[in-house]
Amino acid sequence: ADRNALRSTRDTLFVLADETDGRAITNTNNLKPGLEQMLRDSSTYYLLGYNSSRSPTDGKYHEIEARVKRDGVNVRHRQGYWALTERDAERALTTTLNEPPKAVDVALGVLAEPRRGRRLVDTWVGMAKGQDGKTKVTFLWEPAPEARGSERPAHVLLTAMSEAGGAPYRGRVPERAGTSRQRRTPGVSDATQVEFEVEPGTLQLSMAIEGDGGDVLERDRHEVDIPDFSQTQADQNAKG
Repeated sequence: ADRNALRSTRDTLFVLADETDGRAITNTNNLKPGLEQMLRDSSTYYLLGYNSSRSPTDGKYHEIEARVKRDGVNVRHRQGYWALTERDAERALTTTLNEPPKAVDVALGVLAEPRRGRRLVDTWVGMAKGQDGKTKVTFLWEPAPEARGSERPAHVLLTAMSEAGGAPYRGRVPERAGTSRQRRTPGVSDATQVEFEVEPGTLQLSMAIEGDGGDVLERDRHEVDIPDFSQTQADQNAKG
């Protein structure tokens, strides 16, 4: 079994090297010559983009040939590419139109799903009419009664993601000593409140709750529906 696995790994290296016009370092314990050659090859190179004018959708392999006029040059390049099928092209186009890619912050947030079973902070979100058709959002937090000792939060790293994928706010509440402080509202202690303006729609609030030393105690994330106050004067608030 081990011999078969080794042979499979070696064959994979040969296939990758062949398809990319690279070199496979095999059957030797001395890797130095191969690595030195790799450094020489990667020290000077051109990055070329290729887009076929025919845009084939036949699902077949198409060869690529690169030529240079200079003599004495060793040209190494990818040998070809597999074209999409018509079904693959249609699926890719449909995904692009109907499901625009999420921002990096959202993707990273998915990797860090909040743990349930404890609550370290209480949060409030208030909304009021902003400027130019936007809605002013007020975010406020305070330590939960059960958050004590080493789990008592000191900061909340807040990332607000709009429905369109932008980040209207990203920062610590309150900021750490030595950094610029966020705008605070009179009567609110320790600057645990921040205000920012967003477009109406769904707003995702991702929070990394930090202790005094900057270590992350907990993560949480929830969505808030941001109303359009351009036609009304009413204010809203929600507790998290």
